[in-house]
Amino acid sequence: MVKQLSIIVGAGIGILSLVGKILSSSFFALAWACLWGFALILGYISGTLIAAQGQFMSAILDPAVNPSPDLQDSEKGSIMSL
Repeated sequence: MVKQLSIIVGAGIGILSLVGKILSSSFFALAWACLWGFALILGYISGTLIAAQGQFMSAILDPAVNPSPDLQDSEKGSIMSL
C-alpha cells in the first residue's frame, strides 16, 4: 500500500514538474523533478521495510502458534490471518 501511494504521489509531483517546465523556468521544473525522485525513493524504501517487518512478525508467530495444544485450528488460522 505504501509503495502504491508513493507512486501516485510521485506521479503527481512529476506532472507538476512538467507543468512547471511549460509555464516557468527550468529551475522550477528541476526542483520538482528532484522532489519527485526523492518521494519515489523514500516511498519505495519505506514500503519495502514495512513489508519485511510484516514477514518477520509472521515468521515469529508461526512456530509459536502452530504447536500450541491450547488453540483450536480455527483460532490458529485467525491468529495467522488465514
